[in-house]
Amino acid sequence: SNNLKLWSSLKIISSTSEKLTVKMKDFIEKVFKKPVTNQYGCGEVYGAAFECPEGRNIHIAEEHVYIECLNASDEPVYEEEGRIVITDLDNYITPLIRYEVGDLGIITNEKCICGRIHKVIKEITGRLSDELLLANNNKIAPSYWSVLFRQFPEIDQACIIAVSKNELIIDFLLNNDFNKKNILFIKKTIKDVVGDDIILEFRKVKRIMKTNSGKHEWVIKKDIPGRYNTENIIKIL
Repeated sequence: SNNLKLWSSLKIISSTSEKLTVKMKDFIEKVFKKPVTNQYGCGEVYGAAFECPEGRNIHIAEEHVYIECLNASDEPVYEEEGRIVITDLDNYITPLIRYEVGDLGIITNEKCICGRIHKVIKEITGRLSDELLLANNNKIAPSYWSVLFRQFPEIDQACIIAVSKNELIIDFLLNNDFNKKNILFIKKTIKDVVGDDIILEFRKVKRIMKTNSGKHEWVIKKDIPGRYNTENIIKIL
């Protein structure tokens, strides 16, 4: 925006900490005119999986960590969402075995075109804490929201505020207004999933607050000061 000069030494941009969406990746590459590569890790084991330049898959560094996705019965699953657990192969002092990092993801056995034999993280679908259990016992996975909203280019960000188990507020940060057909589709689609007895409110807002660490949360289950500030609401959709 300010026509700043970019570093001539810049070769590549590596993303970590928060989920890198296709939209974010395309925008960063357009601005910096350099490739953006993705990685996955956590503070306990540092980098655990890295994107390769050929297939753009995120390969697990299996010389360093062993990563699994577990279902509700604690069985490893592939090609479906599961809880991510990490076993650290380098830490001989305080071993971490099937350590729950709080993330949900999908691991695939499909081989990458690059020829590497490491398992691949297909997608980090969300945080376990973002899963919603509603009063009618309907359970909503965090990946549901990203899959639904990614098809609408008007949405820059969204946030689901669980006011209670009976009421959800969905805030949208939009780069362009929804047409009436799209907003009706979104409302009906969500209503079909959460249930007719759940109260829904849709709001267009000026900004979506982040955590103290600078991350964007898909689901908020507690009141945060300023979250319901009416000055932030542009209109009720």
